[in-house]
Amino acid sequence: MKKVFKRVLKITFLSILTGILTIAAIILFPQKLFAKKFSYKRFTVYSNANVDDEIKMVLDNALILVQRSELYDPDYKYNIILCDHSFYNKIDDKVLGIGRTARATLKNIIIKVRIDPKKDLAFPTFHKACEKSLAEVIAHEMIHCL
Repeated sequence: MKKVFKRVLKITFLSILTGILTIAAIILFPQKLFAKKFSYKRFTVYSNANVDDEIKMVLDNALILVQRSELYDPDYKYNIILCDHSFYNKIDDKVLGIGRTARATLKNIIIKVRIDPKKDLAFPTFHKACEKSLAEVIAHEMIHCL
C-alpha cells in the first residue's frame, strides 16, 4: 500500500512540475505560437496577423529613443510579439495578470493590446479608453530588456 501511495505521489509531483515548466517555457519563449514572422534591422516581429509595413517606421523611432540611453547596446536584438486576441495573451493574463499594455522578458517585448502602426498608436483599454505612442511603448520595454 505504501509503494502504491509513493508511486502515485511521485507521478502527481512530476505531472505538476511538468505543467509548471511547460507554462514557464510558453511565457518566456512564445515565438512558436505565432504564424507570421518578419525581421527588420535588430527586430524580429511575431504576430498571428499580417503587420503593416508602417511598423518599420515605428521601430526606427523606438530605436532612436533608446539610443539616447546610457544602457543602449548596438548589438542587442529584440523580439517584438504582437499578441492582442491570441491564445498566448489568454495564458499570459491567467499567469501574470491583466493590466499591462506591454511587458519585457529576456529579449522579448510582448505587446498585449491592439495597435495601429500607421498612426503610431497603441490602445490600452484595461482601465479607460486611451491612446499611447507605440514607439514610446516599445522603447520603454526595450530599456527593460537592456
